[in-house]
Amino acid sequence: LLSSYFRLPANELGQRPIGIDTEFLPEKKKRLLTISLYHPVSDVCVVIDVRNLSDAPSMLQYLLNSPSYIKCGVGTINDAKLIDEYFSSNTYGILDGSVLGPLAAIRTPNLEHLSSYSDFFLKKASLNLPEYDEEFDIKFLRYNVQDAIASYKVYEVICTLFGNQVKPKHQAV
Repeated sequence: LLSSYFRLPANELGQRPIGIDTEFLPEKKKRLLTISLYHPVSDVCVVIDVRNLSDAPSMLQYLLNSPSYIKCGVGTINDAKLIDEYFSSNTYGILDGSVLGPLAAIRTPNLEHLSSYSDFFLKKASLNLPEYDEEFDIKFLRYNVQDAIASYKVYEVICTLFGNQVKPKHQAV
């Protein structure tokens, strides 16, 4: 299923945007539970339970390492750090709405607020995280999927907000 991400067509800049989000237990040393990836073209979300993985599967590693796959969301920089620590990897190609939102005069650049600018409004529900060794219930999995979709929608919002504002000052000769 993860290989479907590699068939995602590139946009005019050669980028392939995807929504990404992680869930973790907020202990002293954060314990990663899931990585959720949303594929906008096929409208598919993959939720990866990473608790028993010591290494990232090669397809996931390629996706995370490739700067042409734009990993979008809010707090994505922190998600990438958490993933990189967990798998001893390097994640490239990050678009973080919490960093870019304030540049567009968005005072509350959280996932719920940024998604309100799109056709997918995420209303954050309270969630009881499972214990590290518990099975995930449908509510937790649905939460992962919704966050990953909203994370991709951040890309659309940022593109809309900045779309025509950045133009080259000089034309290449």
